[in-house]
Amino acid sequence: MVGHCYRSRVSLGERGHYATPSISFDWSKGKGTPFLYYTNGTAVSEVTIDRFTGALKLDRVDILMDIGKSINEGLNRGQIAGAFFQGMGWLTMEELRYSTKGALLSHSPTTYKIPGIFDLPEHFKIDLLDRENKVNVRGSKAVGEPPLLLGISVWTAVKHALSFLSGENIPVLNAPASGEEILQRLTHYLEGAEGGLPSSDSAWGVGGSVLLRGRSTSRVKSKVSEARR
Repeated sequence: MVGHCYRSRVSLGERGHYATPSISFDWSKGKGTPFLYYTNGTAVSEVTIDRFTGALKLDRVDILMDIGKSINEGLNRGQIAGAFFQGMGWLTMEELRYSTKGALLSHSPTTYKIPGIFDLPEHFKIDLLDRENKVNVRGSKAVGEPPLLLGISVWTAVKHALSFLSGENIPVLNAPASGEEILQRLTHYLEGAEGGLPSSDSAWGVGGSVLLRGRSTSRVKSKVSEARR
């Protein structure tokens, strides 16, 4: 049959295209509805950093996601947790380093760090808004990647902790905020700060080290342009 179609010049292929409904946007006016719906969420993260080593410890995370009516709550929670920690790794650990000749130096698990089980905080809570999304299957929303952006809350919590040394000003902090990057910023602010160590209400001694704590909230509004069928 295939040979017959080939010799008869009959195509056995087919194409299809799905057009997301109710979407329109006027780029010249900047008005319209460019996406079918949005997946929203917010996170609050608390961190502790060691002033002497730059080591970062994630103490607490609270996440609230609007994913419509959850079809599989366990699966959704797993997606949210995984995406969050992927975002945290992106902004606090995963750094690409190259040699002067352009060779990749962070090429293996020994040189390119990602979050592990010991990076989980003692308190990690995920809450879901029970609100129907009327334009998708069974009132649900896509949840795969949007929580990744909530990892920004960890990075901004580090900035908040550093603000105790920068006179409550917004400190400079490159991403990823690795231990090395944090230690460089700590050294910079301590060398330039009058009086040396931060006040007792923003730092305290534990095991001979001085710790700084920070807290930050991050919000995400991710676009979803296609309904799941």
